[in-house]
Amino acid sequence: MLRKRKDGKQIGKLIDGKQAIEFSAKSHLNFITLIVTIILIVTIFTARIDYKLTSNRKITTSDNKPRVWIAGRNMESGYLNHVIEAFDRLGYQRVDGLTQDWDVLWSHDYPFGKEFFTSLKPHQKVNHFPGSGYITNKVSLATTSMPHIPKAFHLPKEKDKFISYANANPDRLWVKKSNNHRGIRVEKIDQMNLDETGHFVQEYIQNPLLIDGKKFDIGLYVIQTSINPLRVYIYDKDALLRWCGNKYQPFNSSDYDSYVVGDDYTPIWEMPSLSKYFSELNYNMKQTLNIYLRSIG
Repeated sequence: MLRKRKDGKQIGKLIDGKQAIEFSAKSHLNFITLIVTIILIVTIFTARIDYKLTSNRKITTSDNKPRVWIAGRNMESGYLNHVIEAFDRLGYQRVDGLTQDWDVLWSHDYPFGKEFFTSLKPHQKVNHFPGSGYITNKVSLATTSMPHIPKAFHLPKEKDKFISYANANPDRLWVKKSNNHRGIRVEKIDQMNLDETGHFVQEYIQNPLLIDGKKFDIGLYVIQTSINPLRVYIYDKDALLRWCGNKYQPFNSSDYDSYVVGDDYTPIWEMPSLSKYFSELNYNMKQTLNIYLRSIG
């Protein structure tokens, strides 16, 4: 087709156009190559940064994890599994405190020896404090003669004092309790084993507050975080309420389920006077009890 034309300029223009097309194609190819190269570089660079950050994060997490030493006897039986699970959820790393540094010691027993406090570091915290065993020991706490605590006697140490006091107050009932929270019984003095260790006898409150004819107990959640200054926190949002399995009256000391809150206790949603507030109106246990108490004045 070009041969038929005699206009050199025209042919020249066509040749220039061909060169322009070739140049444009090369430029386009170079541009695509450049873009692909940039993408590859950015991808590699980003991958390297992500790898470094991931590696650093793993190292940092491992190095900076708080460390907990969980100590107890016969732990293989599983009685501390709930404690272990709680610390795992909080991100703690378990260590052997005898050979490794630790931040928290959760000890089932009281770990305080002669050298414990001299070796304790400022950042370390322990789940017990000296003397906590005293206030969490039923025998010790009940026999302190503090106000508002019914009269109690430590057995067998205060056996003679108890017999003398009981003889002087024959109208009072006495309940025998063990330090392991079991074996609570209202018994006559001549039926009690007053030489048994780890027990105490305490005056029994004969006219307890009843709801729907049943006796109940109240559990509060409390934590003490400091001794000096004294700092105690009480969980204010709710409480634990449990009712006896049987009705209290007429009182029968042989019917333990009428005055001892056992494992087979009555839950709040089965209490006629309370189930409406708790189950239908969705109040919690503490709110339900407060509403009921206000309703009876």
